[in-house]
Amino acid sequence: MQRFKGWVVKLGGSLARAPELTTWLRLLATTEVPCVVVPGGGPFTHATRDTQQYWGFDDPSAHRMAILGMAQFGLMLHALEPRLEVATSLPALQSRLERTHATLWLPSLDDVALMDGLPADWTVSADSIALWLAGRIAADQLALIKAVPAENFGDRVQDLAAAVVDPFFPKLHARIGCRLAIFGRHEVDGFSSMLRQE
Repeated sequence: MQRFKGWVVKLGGSLARAPELTTWLRLLATTEVPCVVVPGGGPFTHATRDTQQYWGFDDPSAHRMAILGMAQFGLMLHALEPRLEVATSLPALQSRLERTHATLWLPSLDDVALMDGLPADWTVSADSIALWLAGRIAADQLALIKAVPAENFGDRVQDLAAAVVDPFFPKLHARIGCRLAIFGRHEVDGFSSMLRQE
């Protein structure tokens, strides 16, 4: 498999109402470094969790709904920054990797069926799904954009689970092993500088 020589960038749903969101989107839409943007779930996935708690339906159904929540957040991101090209499935994304600078992936239910090895429950969030995608497209680099500053995180991936990523992420990272960078919402300049070094 040919490696994707760019970044998978998971843009956290916690930025849904952050004033820095449009700055991040503008950077991603204009960079010349190839990027695949993975949306978090934000308020759309929170609605799934709240509804599941009310009705008590099963985790696999909630998992699929939460992933569609990621696609909803992605549609919002595209509305805010239409210069990002949209891919509405994994095959569509893979066909664009070599010809665009930034593509926004909106995961579909068909894509969920391809996510072998991922638990279909709340131990998995958009962070692990972005990491899974990095492995699927053979990307060397994954960036997680979070609401809190990067200095709040430990250096070891194993330390992240309790603080900022889902419980499954460290296990998956041990298997995939791509380079990981984490940025807080105020650290647009730091990420931009990293891109310029590519």
